[in-house]
Amino acid sequence: MDHPLDLPYYQMHPLTVSIGGQDLHVITKQGLPHWDAVTPEVELLAEAMYSRKEGPVLILGCGNGFLGVVIARQGGAGSVSLVDTNWIALRVAKISLVENGYETIPVNPLHYPLPAETYRTVVISLPKGRKLARRWLVEAWGALQFNGELYLAGANTEGIQSVMQDAKSLFGNATVLAYRKGCRMGRMVKQIYPRDAPGRIQSVNVPGKEPAWATENGIARGSWFEFTATVCGVKKSLRSLPGVFSYDRVDEGTALLIQQITPEWVLGKRLLDFGCGYGLIGIMAARFGAVWVDMVDVDLSAVAAAQENLVLNQILNAQARPSDVLDAITTERYDLIVSNPPFHAGKQVDYAMAQTFISHSRFILNTGGRLVIVANRFIRYDRLMKDVFGNVAVLVETGKFHLLESVR
Repeated sequence: MDHPLDLPYYQMHPLTVSIGGQDLHVITKQGLPHWDAVTPEVELLAEAMYSRKEGPVLILGCGNGFLGVVIARQGGAGSVSLVDTNWIALRVAKISLVENGYETIPVNPLHYPLPAETYRTVVISLPKGRKLARRWLVEAWGALQFNGELYLAGANTEGIQSVMQDAKSLFGNATVLAYRKGCRMGRMVKQIYPRDAPGRIQSVNVPGKEPAWATENGIARGSWFEFTATVCGVKKSLRSLPGVFSYDRVDEGTALLIQQITPEWVLGKRLLDFGCGYGLIGIMAARFGAVWVDMVDVDLSAVAAAQENLVLNQILNAQARPSDVLDAITTERYDLIVSNPPFHAGKQVDYAMAQTFISHSRFILNTGGRLVIVANRFIRYDRLMKDVFGNVAVLVETGKFHLLESVR
């Protein structure tokens, strides 16, 4: 193989879905949740959009763009917008819309807060994690016009019933419209406004009773989740957002990896932190003397948090940027690549993505450079690393984790 972007993971794939007697063609790729199919909850949302009222629509969590194509086909091409925090979703959704002749439909990164009282309809396919779902509910509330509608769908096994109750407590109403294959879809109508709170929209409409969770840091509009972590005997002030891996604490694997990031490890080296989350590993590497640190993540909330934390901690020799595995790395080369890999699809390990990361790492490491991965002991990254590099060593092992190293 001459180039790492030739790896199978990076290739785009066509997907045809029949709905309402029409075949819709979209583009998808590995790395997206449920990348090779349209889920029942998305089908429910698509069917609901056939009978929606007029007015601007926001798809909050656009996936591969399927819902955008559906709404555009129903005559909403001039009033639909797509946003997501997933870098892959933004890329393939735009391609899907262009392939269907809707190149003018905007597809943008989700920046908090959403513009106030702008949309007649907001559509959400349940994101992963109740805290993130709550943030999106609050954002949807603020973005909806008075009497605007929120359509929300998800799987029972992913917590849609609890999130529907959260939506009811915020909106004051919730109607379950449909069920399918263990999924349900509901509609909420913005009839009242929550009471005034920091970061919330002011309104002359009748105030309602706002649930306590809607004012929590990280969930309230315009807010970060803020906390202090002590690492290597040093206190660090950090900001993060729901949806980012281990967003409210330092997880055990990250702590184990950071314990190994000594000045002897990183001094004068160019380092890449893959799957950076809110950036703590990269920040410590920069503090310990790395000449430069690149931090990449597919989650734009993670990238935003990492960049925020670089500024907060006055780190000048590092940057954070989005990447689908390592496709954002072009001419850069590194002496050390570290990662607490985010390779999970639900409860399953995504070994295709892990294989891609490990294989691609070999292309961008200098001779003698090292790849260091921390992972649960039951995850067999060591086999993949040995297949690619021809060597692997266990640096540290605990009852739960192991720290693995391969040298180019």
